[in-house]
Amino acid sequence: MAFALHQPKRGTRRASADPVQTVARLRPAPARAVPAQAAGSATKPERTLVGILALLASTALFPVSDVASKMLTATLPGIEVAWMRYLVFVVMTVPLLARDPSLIRTARPGLLAGRAVASALSTALFIVAFGMMPVADATAIGFLAPVVVTGMAALFLREKVGLRRWAASFVGLAGVMVIVQPGGSSFTLASLVPLCGSVASATAVIGTRLAKDERPETTMLFQAVVGFVVVTALAAFEFHVPTWSEVAVGCISGFFATVASLMQVFAYRHAPASLLAPFTYTQLMWAAGLGFLAFGTVPGPSMIGGAAIIAASGIYTAWRETVRARDARAA
Repeated sequence: MAFALHQPKRGTRRASADPVQTVARLRPAPARAVPAQAAGSATKPERTLVGILALLASTALFPVSDVASKMLTATLPGIEVAWMRYLVFVVMTVPLLARDPSLIRTARPGLLAGRAVASALSTALFIVAFGMMPVADATAIGFLAPVVVTGMAALFLREKVGLRRWAASFVGLAGVMVIVQPGGSSFTLASLVPLCGSVASATAVIGTRLAKDERPETTMLFQAVVGFVVVTALAAFEFHVPTWSEVAVGCISGFFATVASLMQVFAYRHAPASLLAPFTYTQLMWAAGLGFLAFGTVPGPSMIGGAAIIAASGIYTAWRETVRARDARAA
């Protein structure tokens, strides 16, 4: 669901603008560049607002890719659609390696590979789900992931998760339940597909946070290459030759997914996973709106009411973060 990069050295020729370079220019200096004697004493607080804005951008871009993927699932197997998305991802990211071969080096290849596998499985499961149900429904069921992220962040990342953050996450989940209405038609066997995807997505998010000291280009390269290998192996069992129009839609899906993933990686480098969790719910509103425009799916009262609850949880979390920052400055 459910991708700051390396800055060019001074004096080098500036390449043409692309999404990767745009993020690259925003990247803060890597942690290893800080002198050893200054470590700990000169650490800056995480730029939570930048992280929130980057995540909001990703939540708006992912549904565009998802709607394009759903269009393709009408004529192609879902796993093949995932393969097309990853093919574009590889094409857009691997050229980084040609410019800087050192990007492939990392002290934690297992962590990055595991994160890439979780991300690939999440993508494949959600695209398969889009072929079984409306995009908004699959997205809503997948939003169990932020609650899983909050719990995993406290357990594995040792982030301090206060009562208000827990409350905001569960209020957002309550909004999802209003939309899905447990016991209704949304909870069929098909609902298990995006549910499993949400667990894989949460695992990938935690992996992103654990790997935050890695260069984002390295994280993206592992995600692209390892993920492409995974989906290629899965797609080999069910593959149909696409038409040129299907290829074009697949390219659109892959492009928006790649840029959204860049924003997501950037977001989790600048803010705690548990803080960002409630904001991911805004993706549901984008999914509902685009689903209406593309397929004529009209949001009902439950969708509107649940979306309002989800928005309230994110707004409240942002307000609390502002209050905390103000109190810290006053102290």
